[in-house]
This record gives sequence, structure tokens and C-alpha cells, in this order.
Amino acid sequence: MPFPGLSGSLFYHTMLLPYFTAFTLGYGTRVSGKHNLPLRGPALILANHQSFLDPMLLGIAAYPRRLTFLARKELFGNRLFGPFIRWCGAVPIDTSFGREGIRLIAERLDKGEAVVVFPEGERSIDGSILPIKPGISLLLKQGTWPVIPTGLAGAYQAWPRTQKLPKPGPLFLPASERSLAVHFGDAIDGSVYSTWDRTELITQLGTRIESAHQSAVTQQRAGKNGTCKTMSTGPVLAPMHSPSAPTS
Repeated sequence: MPFPGLSGSLFYHTMLLPYFTAFTLGYGTRVSGKHNLPLRGPALILANHQSFLDPMLLGIAAYPRRLTFLARKELFGNRLFGPFIRWCGAVPIDTSFGREGIRLIAERLDKGEAVVVFPEGERSIDGSILPIKPGISLLLKQGTWPVIPTGLAGAYQAWPRTQKLPKPGPLFLPASERSLAVHFGDAIDGSVYSTWDRTELITQLGTRIESAHQSAVTQQRAGKNGTCKTMSTGPVLAPMHSPSAPTS
């Protein structure tokens, strides 16, 4: 089982340090919209899924906020990798967002944790955003947690699912398609989704995540003239807004 309390926190932050160095020097990682991520209290981070790099990238981008990640339940059966991802706070879930997985996510959010969910359910095949799994609507309809649409850019180009090992985009070189960027979008008051139709909810979420992704792409392309902001901090709670309700 994961290390509890202070031990677990020290383990998490210690593991993050080498990744911070690698992602800063190896990929010129840049972050925008950090002020939209609360430093404490529940937060549901919904991000596009490009690569195996995504969880580590988000962990660095959100620092010092500790994140809880989801992982395919099959990975927990590995004798070495399984205990490691548990120690890092991962939650086992099936890719279809079944009821058991949704219950586990809701429990973590109710405890005040910041949980990362990739609502596409799998890594992108070609870098574009895949359709959102309908199960995410069941999660949103039962809670009032802040929702943070989040966009990632460059991770697919750095490590696509067809490639065995990642390719770097070094900080000391001009920004390239392999430079990494994260954008945290405006926080949404999750309580508004309780009455939404599932199709409208999924459509709206897809639009918000795509918008955050495009902001990350903009940040990525401006990288050669920007400053690495991976360790900046935001306010305790970002202002939330309610999305426009769907029209009938």
C-alpha cells in the first residue's frame, strides 16, 4: 500500500526532483494558467492524453500541489511497477471509466485531493484529441468539485505510442515540436453539471480541453522567447466560473 502521511509526501516530492531536472533541461517545459489550479482542496484535472510522459509532466507543472493519478488496473499486477505506482498515489481504473473506478475517484476528491483524469481513456494515436469516454459524465454529475480543463502539447511528438523511447527537445536549442508545454484552463464550478444532458456535457468538456490544448501549443511555440515556469505557484483558490448551460 502507498506510504502514508509525511512519508508518502516525501517520497512523492523526492521522486519528482529528477524528473523536474530532466523535463526542464531535456524538453524546455513551460507552464501557463498555473493560477487556475488550487493549492489545496479538491480539484478534478481533465487533460488530453498524448504520451507516457503526461503524468510526470503534469506532476511537474502542478508543483508544489501533489496530484493523484489513474492507471490501468493491469499495471498494478506487475511485481515491481505495481508497488511503485501505488507509492506514487496512483488509483487503479479500467479504461472505460466503470462504476468502481468512478467511485474511487470520487472518494479521493472528497478527501480533498487533486485527481488527474485523461477522459479519452487512452493515449492519442496521432496527436489529436480522441473522443471523450461517456463515463466521465457519471463522475461529474455526482460531485461539486472544481474542474480544471488542461491541455498538453509536445508529449506526442516527444514520445508517440508507436515509439519505444522518447526523443528530447533540449532547452538550449530553439523551441521545437518536442518542447513540452502545459496549460491549466479556467476552473469550472463542477456543481453546474448535475443537470446537464450527457451529450451536451461531453461536447462542452471536449471544447474546453481542446481550447486548453491550443493554449499549450501557443505556449510551446513561444518557448524560445519565454521563460521556464515549471516551479511557479498560484493562489490558494482560483476564481471559478459556471459554463453556459446547454440550450434545449
